[in-house]
Amino acid sequence: MAKLPSEDEFTLQIGRALSIFGSVEMSLANLFCAAVGGDHHTVERVFWAVNSLEVRTAMTAAAFKCAIAKLPPRNGLQPLWDEIAKALPKLASKRAELAHGNYLRTSWVQAGRVREDVYFAPYYGKQRMDADISWQKPRWDPRPKKRLYVADLKQRAREFSEANLKIMHLDAQLSGQLEEANLQRAKQSQSPSPPARPSASRRRKETPQRRKRTAD
Repeated sequence: MAKLPSEDEFTLQIGRALSIFGSVEMSLANLFCAAVGGDHHTVERVFWAVNSLEVRTAMTAAAFKCAIAKLPPRNGLQPLWDEIAKALPKLASKRAELAHGNYLRTSWVQAGRVREDVYFAPYYGKQRMDADISWQKPRWDPRPKKRLYVADLKQRAREFSEANLKIMHLDAQLSGQLEEANLQRAKQSQSPSPPARPSASRRRKETPQRRKRTAD
């Protein structure tokens, strides 16, 4: 029988995944600050005053919509945000499973053989109660249906890391384009205005005089 991973290995991978998700939230805060503008410290305090990731995402979406309105229409940023906003609730759900579960080592007899398994069970208490209610016949496998193994935990860490990189990339793109747009507006405000054309009434008054001089 292959050696089963230790509890320390599970703890390491869970901690790593949770830490990476913390980076996701930090990157989202930076994107929010870039979209709002102004004093970064003040804007970021507003972001962290809200505990719900769902509300933080909605805040960032609203700020992002206002920010890209200042950019040329074909800036290419909206699809990037849409992809991130769609993924965040699913990632948050996966993060919550890691924060509310138990490491378990289970042994049972199946087909006359002793079997053993180690895994992480999200919401183990709820799974156990749901199983007690739904079991209509004896179960030979006492493990909960929802189980995460070390490979699953590593995969979640990769998903969180990929999301973090996408948010950081969008933050850089938005910040760069906003800076360029501000520079363009500053140049336009400093450039001299073209000479004003004479009004229609003035042109009408001047026309007879020019004709008179031509006749003379």
